[in-house]
Parts: sequence; C-alpha cells; structure tokens
Amino acid sequence: MSHTKNKLYLFEAIERLCEYEERIKILQEILPESFVIDNDYMDDETLKFLPVSDFDVPKVRERIHELQNKQRKLYNAIQQTNHNHTINFHNETMTLAEALHLRKTTQKRIGTLQKELKTSGYVAVLYKDERDIKDLPVSYKETDKILELKYLLFRELNIKLRKISFEVTIDFSDEH
Repeated sequence: MSHTKNKLYLFEAIERLCEYEERIKILQEILPESFVIDNDYMDDETLKFLPVSDFDVPKVRERIHELQNKQRKLYNAIQQTNHNHTINFHNETMTLAEALHLRKTTQKRIGTLQKELKTSGYVAVLYKDERDIKDLPVSYKETDKILELKYLLFRELNIKLRKISFEVTIDFSDEH
C-alpha cells in the first residue's frame, strides 16, 4: 500500500475495485429476492427459506449501497488518473487512457490476425462443374510477420502499463 494516507497505487486501486465488485455480488445474491440454493436434491416446492435472526436484510442493502458508492468513487478516481497521467511509448506521449485503449485495440487486432493466420496456411479448393475453384488466402508469411509485431507491441505496452501501475498513485480514502 502507498505510504501516504488516502493514496493508493494504481494496481491497488484496480484490485480494490475488483474486491468491491465481488463483495457487492455476494451480498446481492443473499438478498431474499435473489437467494437460490443450487442443490439438485431440493426441488420440493414446499421448501421455503427465511432469513435467520442475525441476518439483517436492511443492513445488507445499506452495505451494498455503501460499497456501490465506494466503487463508483474509486472508478472515477482511477479514470481521472488515467486521463491526467501521461506516458511515453514508441516516441509518442499519450495518456494512460489512450495507452489502455491502444492495448485493447491491439489485443483485438491480435485475435483477428490469429484467425487470418489459421486460414492463410491453406487454400480452399472447391470442385465444381468438373474444375477446381481455388480461393487463395492472404499471405501466410506476411500475416505471421504482422502478428509477431502485434504480439511484441502488446507485450511491450502491457509491461509498461503494469510498471506504471506500481508507480502512479490515486487519491482515494476507503473510510466510511
């Protein structure tokens, strides 16, 4: 944790955001309107579940609301940091938000190129009207080369973003 009060490193903030999501999810699942027991042996419609005496439903709803507020404030603090902090990548200065967007689009492009590489290794041959009709793919070597460059770009950018997440802090207090 950052040694400064009310500061979190970016990686801590992201972890805390995930924690809030998990906590909200489980609390919402135990509310009476969404409570379900996953048990194949209990299919009796006469079986009913009632909250136990120390399970205070209004307090759980209040806790969910508190966690959602913290989650929203933390998310906004992270976004603010992402827009205000810049990095240099491939001789270009960009905000963390832009770098994250670049990482996301690069990852999508890698997925597309992987599909292209898979199909570029083969020629589709359709036998029709006593002749072969060939559907020539894009160049295997060219696709492989571009894919390799995208892998390297993604790796380099991801390493840089992870390193920065241990250096950049955000303003956030987890207190009630």
